[in-house]
Amino acid sequence: MGILTTQLLSKLRKATGLQDADDMTDAEGILLLNQSYWEIMDKYPFKEKEVRVTFPTVAGVRNYNAPTPFEALRHLAIVNPDGNAHTPLDQISEDVYEQEYDEDSDMRAIPTKYIREGCQILLFPTPDAAYTLTMRYWTTLDDLTTAMNPNMPQSWHEIILFGGIWRAFIEICGDYVRGMGAKNFQQSLINNAVPVQAKEEENNPRAGLEVIVPSYP
Repeated sequence: MGILTTQLLSKLRKATGLQDADDMTDAEGILLLNQSYWEIMDKYPFKEKEVRVTFPTVAGVRNYNAPTPFEALRHLAIVNPDGNAHTPLDQISEDVYEQEYDEDSDMRAIPTKYIREGCQILLFPTPDAAYTLTMRYWTTLDDLTTAMNPNMPQSWHEIILFGGIWRAFIEICGDYVRGMGAKNFQQSLINNAVPVQAKEEENNPRAGLEVIVPSYP
């Protein structure tokens, strides 16, 4: 189950001595914990952030909005309508896109490439029909609230807590010595923690899965 956000807030108050609402309101405490949570989510790969969606293209439309919430695109593929095979789309630069793009409707075809522009994905060439795209991307996890608990492995909940502690010491208490001490301790916890994604990918492309092939005499 891990540590609930309400428990993290209680531990934050106890560790910093900011027990009264006049010293640190619940909203201030939750914000400090969220600042820690946001930093951790941004820096480390968590499986909880991975999302896969499919969506259709529209003939003659090349611009498609990224899902929300959205952090980064991992993979984009198109489903071949003839054999249902998935073909990855190649990402190209804006310069290459502008050199190759042609607004003539006769140049429309099944997309093979794409670029990212802000919150949009531009396909190339412009689709000539309805196709199915498969997108894998990193999302942004919901913020912590008294009703929303950390959505990451339990071993990282204490790391979130100490991220809130060092921020409380610095931002509320103005105590940089204890703040940096708490920050260094948080870093030591991070150094000994590994996100699930990293565990699965480290020198193990099949993530521990093995196909047993029967042998015959």
